[in-house]
Amino acid sequence: MATVTQTKPRRRKVHYSGFDDLLADAERLATAPVRLAGNWTPGQIYWHLGEAMHASIDGFPFTPSLPLRLIGRVFRPLLLRVSAPPGYKLPAAGAPLLPPAKTNAEGLEYLRAAVARLRTEKKRVPSPVVGTLSIPQWEQLHCRHAEMHMSHIVPE
Repeated sequence: MATVTQTKPRRRKVHYSGFDDLLADAERLATAPVRLAGNWTPGQIYWHLGEAMHASIDGFPFTPSLPLRLIGRVFRPLLLRVSAPPGYKLPAAGAPLLPPAKTNAEGLEYLRAAVARLRTEKKRVPSPVVGTLSIPQWEQLHCRHAEMHMSHIVPE
């Protein structure tokens, strides 16, 4: 007997030059029919991106392993230019960054608030993976992180 399996749609290619590109894409997708190539809803993705942005000001709830921190610092230039690969599992202490169930509207509003805060506040903490970053480098890193997650939202 044949086994029928359901496959998720392929991820889309996404690139953001800055927060304006990210927000425009999120706004467009929040009300459009979409397919998901991952396990999180759009609302959860928006919320998670916003939470990571807030954490870049307030601090992160975890410290990655020493090998990951060393690798992150060596590959920092690449990580600022290339989308993050999918599949990284946060350590247990990173659970606050995992998205709760959120509607698209709730997640999108949280993302908007995080971007607005990044635009007005100058304080940044070091990245737990790549270390100290300038404000423009933080924007690059947030965009690369967002590209990976947003690639899982595929317009119909």
